[in-house]
Amino acid sequence: MTRFVPAALLAFAAAQGARRIDLIGVGLVLVTGALVVAGLRMHWRRGPWRKPCEMCAEGLDGPVVCSGFRRQLSRERAFVRLSARWLAEEPIAREETRT
Repeated sequence: MTRFVPAALLAFAAAQGARRIDLIGVGLVLVTGALVVAGLRMHWRRGPWRKPCEMCAEGLDGPVVCSGFRRQLSRERAFVRLSARWLAEEPIAREETRT
């Protein structure tokens, strides 16, 4: 609900602004676009949440990675290894793949 409802409201406002062919409609589209860009920049700047939960007993003096995040972190590391391997390989020529 914290992502869907605001996104739906912004999409509705942009659609209503696009339907109008006047200054208010253009302003509505520009404002919703600016809000989307500002939200994305804030999201990208903040990055992933890696801190332990406040109520977690492990987070007080436990391991660096909480047991609730171990599976996710191991999958992220596996994906980074796989993508690094893919990027390190030589690219295949396009002419060879078209046959």
